[in-house]
Amino acid sequence: MRAINMKKILLALLFSLHPLVAYTQSGVMQAPGCPPGLAPGQPGCGGKVSNNAQRSAYRGPIWQDRYGAIATDPETGSYGWVSDASSRKIAKKAAIDDCGGGGCQVQLEGRNNCLAMAWGNGVRSFASEPSLREAEVAVMEKCHRNGSGDTCTLDYSACSLPVRIQ
Repeated sequence: MRAINMKKILLALLFSLHPLVAYTQSGVMQAPGCPPGLAPGQPGCGGKVSNNAQRSAYRGPIWQDRYGAIATDPETGSYGWVSDASSRKIAKKAAIDDCGGGGCQVQLEGRNNCLAMAWGNGVRSFASEPSLREAEVAVMEKCHRNGSGDTCTLDYSACSLPVRIQ
């Protein structure tokens, strides 16, 4: 008699919990009122979520851009550069300051990429590419095309890549 009562109690408990949790045909737990793969609060799901849960929902990483620049002075031959600046304006000013100011002019600037500069037979070459290796190869090819041949040397290469802030 007691075993029958225990079975009835377990069955009653199981049936009373059934509306709280639903399972898909594959056996995966699913929120009631939501199509497979959606959670309460997402568009297309009838389930309710508190405002706090909606605010704390993961929205993906947040990135901050980084800038680089190269400046040269054609009169003196001096040059300057900067990488990982927080803005385009700061990068350009820092490259000109590093060059020595005066007649320095920004020759190349970039956002979230890599810059390179080469020198050969009195001619400077510049390149901007997604990776450091690509920038270095591109600038050396440009230097050789400018007629500098075997005298080309890589003077500068660096990347200014976005920084994850959240």
